[in-house]
Amino acid sequence: MKINKIIYMTLIIILSFSILSGAQEPVKVVQPKRGDINISETVAGKIVPAKTINLPSEINGVVKKIYVSIGEKVNQGDKLLEFDKSQILIQKKQSEATLEVAQSNFNQVLRGASQEDIETAEANYKQAQISLASTKKSLEIVRETYQDKTSLKQQLINAEMQLASAEKQLQSAAERVKQAEKALQQAEVGVKKAKNNLTQAKNDYDRMGKLYKDNVISKQQMEGAKLQLENAQSSYDNAHLQVENAHLSIKSAEIAEEQAEISLTSSKQIYEITKKTYDNPTQLKQQLHSAETQVEVSEVNLVIAETNLKKIKKGADQDQIQAARASVKQAEAGLEQINLQLSKTIIKSPISAHIASVNTEENEMVAAGTPVVNLAVIDQLNVDTTVTPDLRPYIKVGDEVEIIIKNGGSKQYAAVIKNISPIINPQNEAYPIKLQFIDVPQNIYAGMFVDVRFQKSSSKEALSVPIDSVFNLYDVPYLFVVEDGKVAKRELEVGLIFQDRVEVLGGLNEDDQLIIQGQQKVADGDTVEVVE
Repeated sequence: MKINKIIYMTLIIILSFSILSGAQEPVKVVQPKRGDINISETVAGKIVPAKTINLPSEINGVVKKIYVSIGEKVNQGDKLLEFDKSQILIQKKQSEATLEVAQSNFNQVLRGASQEDIETAEANYKQAQISLASTKKSLEIVRETYQDKTSLKQQLINAEMQLASAEKQLQSAAERVKQAEKALQQAEVGVKKAKNNLTQAKNDYDRMGKLYKDNVISKQQMEGAKLQLENAQSSYDNAHLQVENAHLSIKSAEIAEEQAEISLTSSKQIYEITKKTYDNPTQLKQQLHSAETQVEVSEVNLVIAETNLKKIKKGADQDQIQAARASVKQAEAGLEQINLQLSKTIIKSPISAHIASVNTEENEMVAAGTPVVNLAVIDQLNVDTTVTPDLRPYIKVGDEVEIIIKNGGSKQYAAVIKNISPIINPQNEAYPIKLQFIDVPQNIYAGMFVDVRFQKSSSKEALSVPIDSVFNLYDVPYLFVVEDGKVAKRELEVGLIFQDRVEVLGGLNEDDQLIIQGQQKVADGDTVEVVE
């Protein structure tokens, strides 16, 4: 009985093993999918104008007029703002006067001495000759007197005559100074009259020009007005020249008066010495020494007068001409600088743009360098954004990106990468990037925030499988497929990994049945049951 029980149990075990060994593991399978793969990353960005320009004041001044307002469209060359220019106009008049004086002096140097200057120098030379001859004669008389005491009386008479002559010369010289001053007054009156005539001629010329332009007068009448203007200008220049000549005449007359005073003083001294000698003969020796000294002085004066005459006839030397020319250039540079300052009193738009801001008000004092107007070019919009060092290797200038604007909805626009900063911004540890819209979007404005989608990787018509079906993904990846009811192991060559799928580059066919459920319970060669 016991043996039968053992046999019975053995049969049950064998039967159970047979049933178990014939069971199949249920699995679910799918085929690989083929399609495009796009891996992107989205960052935040901000719409900005294509260009902004801050226009500063280039001068210190008071704002006189503002011609624009915020949001207004301006074209290149339009007036934006104007400063008060009254002070600069005064400086311009001063610079013009300085230039006129420098030019007149330069012309005078080039022209050389006038005939009157030459005549004056020649007269001074002749007077120096006469003075030398006179002092020599006086010396000769003193010597004779010193040697012959009987001639003292005659010397005294001669001294009296010389003194009277010197007094007449002084009177004549003083009269000449008065005449020269009177001539200067007349010349100055002539300048004023010529200036008034020139002003009238200019006004007539401008008026005739307008009439001629309107075909009211003939060309001959217009040319007559022009000739009248040229004659008035010539008269004005000649009047100025007469004033200059009058100044020179006064100077010459004053020199002659000084020389006459010197001659009178000398004659008085000679007379007093002669009289003292006549009254006291013991002083003759002292008179002789004085006469010798006067001869020496007269000889020096003659040399000076001769040198001055030669210099005036020769004219200015190269150094004097160069100095006069330099003065003209300096005055011209000063006037040019004032004109430059004058041009900076008006600020014009350098480009066509919109007014973003006006940072001053009329009648406000503004310092040089202060930004007064900000321009923005909004006909073309850009997007400013940044990318992390991880994303930077995937992008380059010229790549196309997608701009997503959520403005009452979600709209996508195409843009290209315009530039990428070569260095990272230390504040946010990212690279600044500027994007440019390919087509100008409508109802989009600077200051709006957007999303920017960068394409990191892509693959066209790629074969992919669920990531959960792949084992050992980052070493030697593989998965299981079902072939004729049995499990087969397939080693894979993988590509892009995106979301919940893996791109398969090799090791798998498009019609293979890969296990996606139950793959953890099977091994290569197992018999399985495919279930829906």
